[in-house]
Amino acid sequence: KKLIDIGYDLTSEFEYKFPKSIKDWIEKEAPAMLTQDRANKINTFYDDIKGSHASGRKYGIEKEYPLSTACAPADLGDKKYNAYINKHIGKNTLGVTPEERKIHLAKAIAADVLAKKKVPFSVKEVHKYAGELMISKPFKNMKDLDAIKSLYNLQNAEKCFENLYKKTFEVTTEKQQAFIIEMTKLKENMMSKEKRSQAYQELYNAVEHVSKLNPGQKELTDASARVVKAIMNYTKGKKSVRHDKNGQERFNNALDALSIIDKYVPGCKGYVDSQVDRIRAVRKVQPGHKDYVDLSAFGEDRARDAKLQRIAKEAEKKREKPKAAMKV
Repeated sequence: KKLIDIGYDLTSEFEYKFPKSIKDWIEKEAPAMLTQDRANKINTFYDDIKGSHASGRKYGIEKEYPLSTACAPADLGDKKYNAYINKHIGKNTLGVTPEERKIHLAKAIAADVLAKKKVPFSVKEVHKYAGELMISKPFKNMKDLDAIKSLYNLQNAEKCFENLYKKTFEVTTEKQQAFIIEMTKLKENMMSKEKRSQAYQELYNAVEHVSKLNPGQKELTDASARVVKAIMNYTKGKKSVRHDKNGQERFNNALDALSIIDKYVPGCKGYVDSQVDRIRAVRKVQPGHKDYVDLSAFGEDRARDAKLQRIAKEAEKKREKPKAAMKV
């Protein structure tokens, strides 16, 4: 109630509905209301009533600022992750620019996710994951007020991530059937995964997993996320066009899957564009070149045509195979 009174005096244009508990105000009201200017005023006023202005008045003032103690620290059972997350949420993010806020949020979320996956702490890995988060369209479009609220404490950051994840990888209800059908056709026409790299096997398995789902299943969001991750992992580091025809076709299968993702999962637009741009950059080719990547040329139709061509070539080879010389 004391904090509400202080906050009410300094932010009177906001409509409070009494009674409000201090905990309720801290968790639900303050993040949406307190700009840096408001936070500074409350903290300054707090300094005043702790000092000479507090004589004769019993406020029960604590040592810490109310806006600092309100930000619950992370406790993931890992000191390194805890320290890193606490450095990027709560009071440490007051007074930064909107862009810096997003960087703080991406790092805090990345560290939280990796900690829960029991990945050994590594700043490099946290930054890598944070960079991937910032590519997503929903993250780029996040309003600054939402970023402020999400940085208030780890719990808010976790809720933010849940919302971003859904917005990024969710397939809208009316597109789910078509999405599953196209992934199913792609799986039927992909190159075999037998004796191939682990990365290609995971790509094949991820596409196959989607083909086994039904519209309306919540698992579809996780399945589309799995496909995107598999595509990124498989195409990573391939700086030149494969000379082996089968290798080229497997790479093309990854682009076929990416084309379907682009068509049915709009939240992944950032991932799709960054992946295509990277491939174009490493190939150093211009539009019109046979190795220039244009996703409109990929998809389950291309994969089907490629498979038909392979079948036709195999049949032609069998016809051309010379007959064994007849024994006299």
